[in-house]
Amino acid sequence: MAYRNSQIDRQNFSWFASDRKVNSLVEIELDRGRIAQLGPLCAHFTYPMAAFCGERGAGGSALLAVAACAYHGRSCPPGRQKPYYTFGDFFTFSADDAHIKGCVLRYTLRLPLIDVVETRRREPCQRWNDYARRSERAVYYLDRDRVPGAEAVLAAVAAVGRGGMVCVEQLEWGLSVPQQKKLVTALKALCAKNHCQLLCTTRSPAILAALPPAARYRLVQQDGQTLLEHPVPPEAALPQHREKLPIYLQKEAGPWFWGLAPLALRQQLQPVYCHTAAELAQRLGEDDRAPLGACTARAEGRTAALLPVAARHKLLSLPPLLDAPSELLSRLCQLSSRSRLCDSWGCDDTDLQQLLSDAAATADPLGALAATLDEPREALQRQLAAAVRDTVHCRSFASRLEALFE
Repeated sequence: MAYRNSQIDRQNFSWFASDRKVNSLVEIELDRGRIAQLGPLCAHFTYPMAAFCGERGAGGSALLAVAACAYHGRSCPPGRQKPYYTFGDFFTFSADDAHIKGCVLRYTLRLPLIDVVETRRREPCQRWNDYARRSERAVYYLDRDRVPGAEAVLAAVAAVGRGGMVCVEQLEWGLSVPQQKKLVTALKALCAKNHCQLLCTTRSPAILAALPPAARYRLVQQDGQTLLEHPVPPEAALPQHREKLPIYLQKEAGPWFWGLAPLALRQQLQPVYCHTAAELAQRLGEDDRAPLGACTARAEGRTAALLPVAARHKLLSLPPLLDAPSELLSRLCQLSSRSRLCDSWGCDDTDLQQLLSDAAATADPLGALAATLDEPREALQRQLAAAVRDTVHCRSFASRLEALFE
């Protein structure tokens, strides 16, 4: 569904383009060199809120740190002794770091008379130039060590005052999907009221969907270069290259497993074969590379078992064999469908369970779910139908999904 600008959105676009009293950050350009993961890029802002998504290590937090260093502060953020940030607060540069030498940053600021470009250079003497000559603006930076939830973010935006700027890592941290949408709505209203600016990183499609396209960005690291895509759809926040889940199989277990597993499930698994059950158990006990959550299957005659890899990547004990291979598939299908729904709705497993329980308790479960997630009923029905197909062997979870169609 196409995004429609609300009245608050129109107010924010208007003041951000015209108000020259708050020193708004209009553009960040890294012209030469690298800062942490960031290579040369240019981010231009036309809306007072901007959300950056991307894979882990794409450089979203580094870009927020660069933005926070654009100004000399007016008031001390909580827990700090200085009213401003420096690059040393976020980055550690070694003396022989060739990428940082000769680095050139340009900030475009909307000052009272004209838009002004302020340049920061990393001089050969290992210092950034003109720290004390930066334009003044109150800036707060909230990292992932803050208290989870919306209160800390709203308090920072209120405390920074009129014309300030707040940078927030993982805006959705500790919030369910409905709470994320309410937070973005509240932040839009605060930006319109106080003419303040908010930059954030996110991995939630719900956060991007609640913002106009002009406020959505995605950072991509490709062949040693940093690409900034803009605008992007809400789905851009989802992982683009998810690693497959390893499943350790005794060779005799392979035929029945791959014969019964749905295609959607097979595409998410990476088989690792062993000749005997003893070899499989030995390998898991010695393989520290097996990631948490990996699964194993073994066959002895007509029986099979699903063995989760224990804590710290060690298989500590072998549970009794399960007679029905479908029980193995039920657990893996359950994992597959939950992962599908969590990605689609931008929530974790706990929130998913709560959403389904609340919806199933209403007279119109599907309608209640559509209203809670603010998604079209038809789109939700397609997503749920796909999840049900993935849980054909998992009666408990599939029954909860099917209850939404009754």
